[in-house]
Amino acid sequence: MKIQPVTTWFNGEPQTATNFTLISINDNFTTSAVLYYELQKEIVNEEVVSYENLITATLDISGQDYKDWSVEPDANTWIYNWAAGKLNLVLITE
Repeated sequence: MKIQPVTTWFNGEPQTATNFTLISINDNFTTSAVLYYELQKEIVNEEVVSYENLITATLDISGQDYKDWSVEPDANTWIYNWAAGKLNLVLITE
């Protein structure tokens, strides 16, 4: 998912992340889940687009947030918005 550019340090240099991916890596289907995320830099090389991970980490979701996510009709949009809020990211919808 595209995000408003975020500058971070990577290998001792400032880099700009413009892409955000989110994957559920552990979900007990009752009370909590662990989400893996990546903030990525877009690389365009001869019209081929690829991404380089600048930040990789996890987020935990539980409690009322987990309950809200589990009943949301559009759970994918909901969880991306939730995670972006936790990370102070601004999603760009296309």
